[in-house]
Amino acid sequence: MNPVLDDSTIDATARLYHRINNKLVPILAYAELGERLSQDEKVQAYCAKIHQSACDLRALIDAASEHQAQHHMI
Repeated sequence: MNPVLDDSTIDATARLYHRINNKLVPILAYAELGERLSQDEKVQAYCAKIHQSACDLRALIDAASEHQAQHHMI
């Protein structure tokens, strides 16, 4: 284990990843709904951009979490 990171730091980081993912759920859901249900093409495009950005952020969080798990054995 990395001597700079103790168990409490690792636990706090894991909780942070979890909390961020929880905040992304409604962003993803509402953006997808707006994209599918809106009749306005501009709104559909904005919602698609929001949805894709949130998906990209989720992928980054998942990659960081996986990296931490592999290197710090959380």
